[in-house]
Amino acid sequence: MQSHNHIIIEINRCRYYKDLCRKIARIDLVDDLYQEFILALLTYDNLPEVYQKEWFSQFAKKIINNLYHSQTSTFYKIYRHNDKRVSFFPGIPRVLEETPDHFEKDETDALAFINSELDKMDWYDRELFKAALKLNSNRRLARETMIGRKSINNTIKRVKERIRKSPQFQQFL
Repeated sequence: MQSHNHIIIEINRCRYYKDLCRKIARIDLVDDLYQEFILALLTYDNLPEVYQKEWFSQFAKKIINNLYHSQTSTFYKIYRHNDKRVSFFPGIPRVLEETPDHFEKDETDALAFINSELDKMDWYDRELFKAALKLNSNRRLARETMIGRKSINNTIKRVKERIRKSPQFQQFL
């Protein structure tokens, strides 16, 4: 029976597993996914037994797929968590191109307060709220960004509640 090291060397010589990583991952993440796959294989104590099985290639494919897509995998936590930035959503950059950083140049107290509260919030909540105000339609925003309308409604509701719960909000009533 082969040792872990010999198996890893054989896998490294075979292009099949690297090609699997190329098919699944973005081009800039292929090498990282492949390395995480190798590390995942090293955690299996019974790797020599599993490697001898005829279904090992399917097993490896499942590991690579899970590493890339599972939100609880080490690869996802290290490399893919950044994919959720606004720039990766297909419609948001187009919608936000003309969205100003602040709603109005007129620095009234209420607008200055809202802008300061928005600056304290998570980027997703802040940018989605600005986009919803710009388009004036959550349904249209959902269609253009491909984000669920219910998700948009919940985010907008959460932003409004946070602004209302601020102690300084009472002075504008």
